[in-house]
Amino acid sequence: MSAAGLGRGASDTRSLAGDDRGSAVAEFAVALPAVLLVLATVLGGVQLGTLQLRLQDAAADAARSLGRGDPASGVTSRIARQVPSARWSVTSPPPRLRRPGSSA
Repeated sequence: MSAAGLGRGASDTRSLAGDDRGSAVAEFAVALPAVLLVLATVLGGVQLGTLQLRLQDAAADAARSLGRGDPASGVTSRIARQVPSARWSVTSPPPRLRRPGSSA
C-alpha cells in the first residue's frame, strides 16, 4: 500500500469524525425536555408547599377565633382573605354520655 493511499484514508476518517456541525443543537434538544420537567416539578412543589402553609395558617387563625367566641361570619371573611378558594366547616364533638349518679 502506498503512502498516498494511507493518507487519503486517514483524511476521510478525520473528516467524518470531525464533522460535529449540529451536534450541540441535537444534544440541547435532547436535554431541554428533561431540564424543563425538573424545573416544572420543583416549581410545582414550591407552590404546593406555599399553599399548605397558607391553609395551615388560615386553619389556626379560624380555630383561634372560634375558640375566642368570634362570630362565624368574621371567621369566614378572614379565611376568604387568606385563601380565597378555601372552604371550611365547623363540627362539634358529640355530647358525652354520663353514668347515672356520677358527678363529673
